[in-house]
Amino acid sequence: MKPVLLWSDALIFMLVLALIVFFYKLREDPLNRERWAQVFSSRLGMVAFTVILTYVGIALLDSLHFRRALDAPEGIQTDEIFYDNKVTSFFDVLTQGMGDRFERTYSAPFALLSFEKKNMKDELGRN
Repeated sequence: MKPVLLWSDALIFMLVLALIVFFYKLREDPLNRERWAQVFSSRLGMVAFTVILTYVGIALLDSLHFRRALDAPEGIQTDEIFYDNKVTSFFDVLTQGMGDRFERTYSAPFALLSFEKKNMKDELGRN
């Protein structure tokens, strides 16, 4: 496994770093801490925070990319490791190959059935 850093990943990492700095600074300022305590004491505030934190967590999992190591070709002895061209994220691993399928439409990316009309061929190659 070889880690890969994309420019969009850097933006997510900066967002997470900004959240960490925000909560660290929040501890030092009593006035802001009191204001945010009011937000977190309300049901709506906690639900909103949980939803946002869930989105940030999924974005963080989707921004950790790597390339898988390929098996060595038969009959070739080498110490060099070859990696796959496809970049995979940890979110792709958790969703177990949902991203491996070809998508004909992006209106329902996690749909198991497609209602789009398409031409199909039988075993003899006829439409």
